[in-house]
Amino acid sequence: MKFVGTKTSLNFSTYVMTKTGYRPELENDEGYLATDRVMTAIGMNKVGLSKLTAEDFESQFWGNFDSLFELKELEMKEELPNFITDSSSQMQAQAYLDGAEETTKQLSA
Repeated sequence: MKFVGTKTSLNFSTYVMTKTGYRPELENDEGYLATDRVMTAIGMNKVGLSKLTAEDFESQFWGNFDSLFELKELEMKEELPNFITDSSSQMQAQAYLDGAEETTKQLSA
């Protein structure tokens, strides 16, 4: 899905802007159409996005995604091998998550 980013980072802003009519020149782009087919298959093609909020489209998209799939951090950690197949990248992601967890503990103390 080259339309939404690279292997290392996803960015749905262009998809969202095209979907909401801000980028009409991309509505017939094969990358957009393929992304929209995937979004339709997972139920994310009709997420409510508003321009009447200070929250940017990308943040609204991920908020809707989290809400739709009811993702929990613990479950995501357990599924990490399914999200990231490269063992080196898995270790980096786990180290990042462990560091974020430690920071949260420090802030709570």
